[in-house]
Amino acid sequence: MANPPPTPDTVRVAEQLYADLGQAVGPPGRATVYRTIEQLNAAGWLARIHTQSGEAGYVPSLPGHLHHLICTDCGVVIAFAGCALDDLLARLASETDFAIEGHLLQLYGRCASCKK
Repeated sequence: MANPPPTPDTVRVAEQLYADLGQAVGPPGRATVYRTIEQLNAAGWLARIHTQSGEAGYVPSLPGHLHHLICTDCGVVIAFAGCALDDLLARLASETDFAIEGHLLQLYGRCASCKK
C-alpha cells in the first residue's frame, strides 16, 4: 500500500459517534451504531485507537496495514504506513516459540503544534 498522506483526526469513542449521528440524522438505534462501528473497523474504514487512559476510540482509516501517532496533549491521531518490525517479529517468534499473527503499533507523544 502506498503511504497515505498524513491526515490528522481526533479519537471519537463509540458514544460520541452515536451522539453525533443522532444530531445529524435523528436518533438511530444504539445497537445498530455499535454493530456498524465494528463492521467498519473490521473492514478497515475505522481504526480502533487505544488512548493512554485505556479507553478505546475510533478514527477514520483506509483498509490496509497502518500504524498511528497519537498526541497526548490535543488527541490528534496521524496514520502512517510502513512497518519495519519484520526482523523483530521474526526474532521474537523464534526466541519464544510464539506464532505471531499480527501486531498493533500506536506511538504516543506530542504533535508539531503541541510541542512548540
